[in-house]
Amino acid sequence: MNSKETQVFSSITCCPMCEKEDVITERQLEKFEYGSGEKPALLSIYIPVNVCKSCGYEFVDEKADEIRHDAICNHLNLLTSSKIQEIRMRLGGSQKSFAEFSHLGVASVQRWEKRQVLQSESNDIYLRLLEFPENVKRLERWNAGLAMEENTSKSHEFQGKGLDANGVSAHIRASQTFSLKRKVG
Repeated sequence: MNSKETQVFSSITCCPMCEKEDVITERQLEKFEYGSGEKPALLSIYIPVNVCKSCGYEFVDEKADEIRHDAICNHLNLLTSSKIQEIRMRLGGSQKSFAEFSHLGVASVQRWEKRQVLQSESNDIYLRLLEFPENVKRLERWNAGLAMEENTSKSHEFQGKGLDANGVSAHIRASQTFSLKRKVG
């Protein structure tokens, strides 16, 4: 099922089988099934395969796993791990600060970036929304509003304007409550 294409440079120099330093890397076509049920998808990717010229042993490293994971993300129309990391870095933070800012779990962010699990479709959409500066600003305002809940002395700023202590109208608060109820069910 694999077919060789071209040779590419390798950082691996020693064969794990015969321990000789005669390893080259070839780009090979790999086809694999993804999904369950009657019709799993057949995905085709090129991966780097290390080949020992002395003993013929072929092996892959973590780069092949990264390529497989990215192929699955692309098939499912999900952001890749590197894209999630790019979004986090653009927002200027560590995984912990990004998780706090976005209200995502730090362990989830770590697992997505390490390609250990795929993010859910809803988390993927949320992450995509964070690519837009206006949404980041909205989230900043939302986070500031949450901080204001802790400091009730500022609630007078919104009185008489039809807004609650966080500066949110009753209509918006009701739609957020509806949204949360809908997601649970």
